[in-house]
Amino acid sequence: MSDGTPSVGPVQMSNCSYWTISGIHVTDADSLSESSEDATLAVVGGSHDQLLYNLVDHTNRCENEHGIGFFYGVSNSLAQDNEVYYFHRHAYLDFSNSNGSGAGNEFSRNYANSRNYAAPLACYPFTGGANAFMSYGGSYTLWENNIDDETTGCLLYTSRCV
Repeated sequence: MSDGTPSVGPVQMSNCSYWTISGIHVTDADSLSESSEDATLAVVGGSHDQLLYNLVDHTNRCENEHGIGFFYGVSNSLAQDNEVYYFHRHAYLDFSNSNGSGAGNEFSRNYANSRNYAAPLACYPFTGGANAFMSYGGSYTLWENNIDDETTGCLLYTSRCV
């Protein structure tokens, strides 16, 4: 559990390939000291990584933080059989660089329930509500058999999402 003092979310794996994070429980706290473009469980760069059977809850509502995220060029990686609760932005995020690097990621058999945690706090006045699944700029992202329960949106995407 994070007390909100690190500069990134509680778990961040950077530029690693062929790693598996499996069966951990990760929770965060509301704090202004974390990075604004991160996730409670984040993979940054790298390829062929796996996030399996993890439980993530209570994203940092003071930042633009997500539950589970692939960031900045992660490719050919898998998020499967995870659960995310108590989030205010996106439960699962596939975010690519502006140059489009990052392709072939898969999100399968994941569950999301915001538990009405989307209410804004004074430290982050976002009022758009929680969305379960989001892809920003990734190529050939596969979203398959995921469950969105009680959020304001299911699958949102921008350019080049397949």
